[in-house]
Amino acid sequence: MLFRRYLTPFVLLISLLGCQKKQNTLEGLVDASAHEDEFYETQISFLDDIIAQKTDDASLYGKRGGVKVRKKDYVGALEDFEQAIQLDSTHGDYYFGIATSHYFLGNTQDAVSNGKKAIALGYRHPQLKTFIGSSYTDLSMYDSAIYFLKSSLEEIPQNSKTYRALGNTYARMDNPQTAILNYQKAIDLDPLDSISYAGIIEENIILNDLEKAIATYQEAKEMSLASPDMKYSYGIILSETDQYDSAFVVFEEVLKEIPSHWKSSRQLGKLYRRRRQPLEANKIFLEGLKYNPDTKELWYELGLTNQYVLRNYAEARKNYEKALEIDPNYKDARLALINLKATLRKLYAPPAEEDLSNSGTEGESQS
Repeated sequence: MLFRRYLTPFVLLISLLGCQKKQNTLEGLVDASAHEDEFYETQISFLDDIIAQKTDDASLYGKRGGVKVRKKDYVGALEDFEQAIQLDSTHGDYYFGIATSHYFLGNTQDAVSNGKKAIALGYRHPQLKTFIGSSYTDLSMYDSAIYFLKSSLEEIPQNSKTYRALGNTYARMDNPQTAILNYQKAIDLDPLDSISYAGIIEENIILNDLEKAIATYQEAKEMSLASPDMKYSYGIILSETDQYDSAFVVFEEVLKEIPSHWKSSRQLGKLYRRRRQPLEANKIFLEGLKYNPDTKELWYELGLTNQYVLRNYAEARKNYEKALEIDPNYKDARLALINLKATLRKLYAPPAEEDLSNSGTEGESQS
């Protein structure tokens, strides 16, 4: 009885998923400080002891998996949720836990498939369809992404994270105006959403509205908003104002904090290429692709370096084709591939008949 008396409130505490989220995550997960890390370890240790006595209780593995997700131990969380499903495959929240872990590990296909299993089992969560939609965005499957994100908004109209995800989707679709509209809706609902501010800055730069981009950055700065994405947007502004050395440092700092931040990998690689250091540029692009293998923009940048700096046309062609395999509608890669093929035709075209006849005439005159 004493055991149950202390276990029940504790389990209720650790099973809550609706905590405040860090700005650079999609789900409502705690950004663990040193004290929170210690708190999570205490929870995990407590559950370890209980599980050792009740090894066939699926709910305990599920609860420990939930703690590990908030601790950002996604591999450990996967193990627990998978064990929970082996014991009881009827709980949608276990599949949601697996989808969450796969999403943050970059396994977008697995995130989608497990998220759909959670829905099929009747599980509901404010961020479930947003997770699935964002995963489809990462896979460049934009129609599916928009379907799930808009479906999520029908269920929860005031979800700022879903509007932010929609903004990111339209940005990846090269639709900056619609991206900005959705980022702004996210900010209207959550004025401290630094990622959406960073999104607006980046899209305004794409629209060649540097003045608006700088004004947006200053607005966010006055509110003391800080995140790797805000730092990245500052780096973009530095690049656009020809402060390349400072931008270089900023992008390096972002990647040191978040090695998987592919946008910073792209910008840093471009700066290396600008410095005529193509091998270093490609190294940065390839490092980014280790974390984000389906990022079409990094494959495209690899192609540019190989084509225009290294003159490795065969490799450049493979890079462009890989980008188009990921997103067949990627205009930049398609145009680059067309230009590359035109270059190759000029380089390897047989000499014109007129040139051959002129060559023969010159030979006769010399004899």
